Amino acid sequence: MLGVYFVFAALASARLAAQHRSLATSSDADPGAGESMTHSRLARCNQVLLSTVAAAVVLVDVTLWTILYPTDTSPGHDKILNFTSYNEHALNAVLLLTELAASRLTLRMHDLCLAGPYLLLYTVFTILRVAIPDSTRGCLIEYSDTECSEEQGIVWPYFFLDTSRNGAVLWYISLSAFYALAYCSIVLLRGCLLGSPASVSGRRSDDTLMEAR
Repeated sequence: MLGVYFVFAALASARLAAQHRSLATSSDADPGAGESMTHSRLARCNQVLLSTVAAAVVLVDVTLWTILYPTDTSPGHDKILNFTSYNEHALNAVLLLTELAASRLTLRMHDLCLAGPYLLLYTVFTILRVAIPDSTRGCLIEYSDTECSEEQGIVWPYFFLDTSRNGAVLWYISLSAFYALAYCSIVLLRGCLLGSPASVSGRRSDDTLMEAR
């Protein structure tokens, strides 16, 4: 998801840079309504993607270090402290902080209704991933060492997503609530750093949004 955001952000920056070069070389140059609308839409996509990714990074990293790491029983925490995990749960935070420092995009509180479905899609994908294969379908309602254990391969990516466990519903609700809390925290922090209450109220002109990159 972070990679998708950077692709869209690079595309928007390239289009804006080309537009500025065109205006600089010709005083009569007019990007036109179509070009301006295209860039405005790209900037809007970046705004939603950044808020979605920022909340997801906070959720994933906090979950890893406060839930998964303490409950990991592998020797030396090899399942947590490895190259792949460092990329997924440490490098992502560095990249996000760098982007927040370099970008001038504001984040909107009411975009939570657009960012929230990302968590829902991941949940649905995870459940379908278990439900579709005949070999793991039973893991949805009952745990079995022969079908659901890690020795048989990764069935559930995280133990708290296992729907056969008692309290699974509470885990899902808690994660959703924490995602919303992480989203609101990021938006408020972003607004404070930019000194822009528009990131909370959502009032921002298209012209300002287009110049955000």
